[in-house]
Amino acid sequence: MQTGLAPAEFGRGGGVIVNVATRSGTNEYHGSLYHFLRNNKFDARPFFSSRTSPLKRNQFGGSTGGPIKRDKLFFFGNYEGFREAATGNPPVGRVMDENERNGTFTGAIRDPFAGGAAFPNNTIPRNRIDPISLRILDLVPMPNNPDPARNFIFNDVPSGRTNRDYAIGRVDYNMSEKDIVYGRYLYNEEEFRSPPTLPAPALSNGRRTTLRAQTASAHWNRVISPSLINNLNLGYTRYANQVAGLNAFVRDFVTPSGITNTLSATDPLFWGTPNVSVPGYLFTGEVTGNFRTMNTYQIQESLLWNRGKHTIKAGADLREIRTWMFYTGGNGSTSFANRYSGQTGSDFLLGYASNTTKTARATQWNSKIHYGGFFIQDDWKVTPTLTLNLGLRYEVESALRQVDNGGLGFDVGAGTMLISRLATNLAAIEDFYTNVRPDVPIRIEDRRAPYNADINNLAPRAGFAWSFRPRWVMRGGYGIYYDSPQIQSLASTNDFAPNTLRPIWTGAPPTQLPDLGYNPEGNVAPEETLRRAPLTIFPFLSRNFPYGKIQQWNLNMQYQVSNTLMTEVMYQGSNGVNLLGFDNINFREPGPGNVQQTLRFPQFARIQAEDMWGRSFFHGLGVKVEQRPVHGFMYLIAYTFSRSIDLASTLNQGPQWVDPFNRNTARGPSDFNAPHRFSAAYEYRLPIGRGRPFASDVQGAADKLISGWGVRGMTFFQTGLPQNVSMALSRNATCAVACAARPDRIGDGNLSKDERTLQRFYDVSAFRLIAPGGADRRVGNAGRNILTSAGLAQFDLQVFKDTRIREGHSLEFRWEMFNAFNHTNWGGAGTNMEAPQLFGVISSTRAPRIMQFALRYQF
Repeated sequence: MQTGLAPAEFGRGGGVIVNVATRSGTNEYHGSLYHFLRNNKFDARPFFSSRTSPLKRNQFGGSTGGPIKRDKLFFFGNYEGFREAATGNPPVGRVMDENERNGTFTGAIRDPFAGGAAFPNNTIPRNRIDPISLRILDLVPMPNNPDPARNFIFNDVPSGRTNRDYAIGRVDYNMSEKDIVYGRYLYNEEEFRSPPTLPAPALSNGRRTTLRAQTASAHWNRVISPSLINNLNLGYTRYANQVAGLNAFVRDFVTPSGITNTLSATDPLFWGTPNVSVPGYLFTGEVTGNFRTMNTYQIQESLLWNRGKHTIKAGADLREIRTWMFYTGGNGSTSFANRYSGQTGSDFLLGYASNTTKTARATQWNSKIHYGGFFIQDDWKVTPTLTLNLGLRYEVESALRQVDNGGLGFDVGAGTMLISRLATNLAAIEDFYTNVRPDVPIRIEDRRAPYNADINNLAPRAGFAWSFRPRWVMRGGYGIYYDSPQIQSLASTNDFAPNTLRPIWTGAPPTQLPDLGYNPEGNVAPEETLRRAPLTIFPFLSRNFPYGKIQQWNLNMQYQVSNTLMTEVMYQGSNGVNLLGFDNINFREPGPGNVQQTLRFPQFARIQAEDMWGRSFFHGLGVKVEQRPVHGFMYLIAYTFSRSIDLASTLNQGPQWVDPFNRNTARGPSDFNAPHRFSAAYEYRLPIGRGRPFASDVQGAADKLISGWGVRGMTFFQTGLPQNVSMALSRNATCAVACAARPDRIGDGNLSKDERTLQRFYDVSAFRLIAPGGADRRVGNAGRNILTSAGLAQFDLQVFKDTRIREGHSLEFRWEMFNAFNHTNWGGAGTNMEAPQLFGVISSTRAPRIMQFALRYQF
């Protein structure tokens, strides 16, 4: 693993470089057998649970290698199996109690159709409760815990199951003194069933995943001369997976609930439960059925030339990537966040939705892309104490080609959809926008690619190592790296009507009468839903689509205190521009009125774009002390003080800005920002047994009993991760969907350690909701990720014993304890202002103490 600046040989994004090498056979037979075991009988109970979480894990395997023909032909093989049945920490949250299910709430609830008058006794009449809501409630369990904020603990979670099989095979052939060839095959197959968050029959959010990955490669190393070596690699990788919910192909709850025009009515892959969001409550959900197959063909060529003080390496990496993908977004969803009646729970019972989406048809996305990377680098030993590493890389990637030549994007200035004249279903597209949606203008263009390829990606790299005094070494460098667009996300350029039927409806402002339910399209066929419903484009691509550009630099100083003790101080920095992210360009000024009807493009609920406006900044200062073995003791201690800021932290994260006219309102600490990190790894081999200070001449059974004992450990401390404060999008009234909204900040919000409790980790009084329906004509002033969750403190310990059986044969035993002292590390607290009863309440933890036993035989 390379954590510094990567040389020009490596491309496609900055960051850590992981080099994976497989062993080759030799003239001697070597191998190993091992087994790792976990069982909840040895584990601690999670904080919120009444029992230990079920866990049974067996990880086992072995390897062997040796000669087929001595000095000429060798083999090596490895197999690993993984079998696990586990639940993890039980889901904890709040469900509707019996009174709420009957329509009775503790707080005031209003009838918007009676001028906002309160319902008598805060109770909704039975004839006003939506029958679809009642059917969905039948799938939600009753409370089983007296704590009002955490009245449901899913203690009887059915175990998730994971079966994995890995295999590696390699054959090496020494053709001659100058030529070595080898072939390698890697195989990985997984079946994964994740636990649900609600019990049967709902089995909400549980999933079944099947995966198979295979890689085959051939390698030829030729020594052209003592100073010139050539390396040629050919590779092929195939990756395929399928994901489905636990009710897929078993039972459908969506159509029987009364929700119409969804994929579940046409394909059992999408059977499941209605996807419902009610802030403050646990509700049913589903996993989106999807599948993907990716084939990558690769040629790598490099030449290494050693010429005096210069070691020059040049080469190329050529790839073709083909992707077949089916991803739908699921059956759709219904959200209840506008609080027309005063509470989100009463909105749900009344069926007053804030947002409804549906998917009645989806298409497969098939695409192809080509990549080329070319480099030259020189390791120049200028003097015995100074070495320079100089390099240049050039990367280029073709524009994505959709197999059916689907949409080209959206002309924002003209408000026009762009369609390729080469689209295979061009006639159907023209018919739809002529006869069904003539309000949406389209333009046919003689293009195939949805964006222009970026061909200006020169990436210089420079580094140095200078031993300016005995025991002192200074290292530093600078490099530019390019993060190419992610093929999986760009492969959906045909995801628009009529290829897909994915209407989205947005409810009226909460200052008006609710006008949206589960089936806003009424009793019509799926095709008819798109005559009036707002459409979606997901995603479209900017014509100018540059690679993400990351600049990295570092400077570190190492001092060798003694032959076994080394210290290091290092500064690292990076800056990223043109980073890929999701955006929504369909917005308006905040203010009152019907949002959908007053959007820039009212025909669309969202125009969700892939765009390159993301930025990131990182600065970090690190200190490291490394002690190599002395009298059996060694350690590595590291501390990092850092700051990471960005406008979005992951590729598929929705827009984080709250003001659509100022994207800098998305700027804030990265989701993974942890300013302080401390880690220590250590090992101590007991001074007893053969070759040790005590009983060094022990023999026979006594040797095998007392020799080889030791302890290892890892200690890790980290400050908490950032959390966002959120509220309903309808309060901003800037977008229909796919935007962010945050309240006003009138205080800090973070409490001191002595004030924090599980019920009040944050100060809810530090935030104030803005008026509903855009009445304030502005957005909230709270920044992104301004709260900090609880930190992490973890001690992992291991007791081990190495036993020498005889010459060339050994046995290793390990007893490992993760979170050895069973310290409770808290999860994030609630931060949704629309669910004030859960704001600042912690309902989750990280794993408690888990033990593992391992046995490894090596020969």
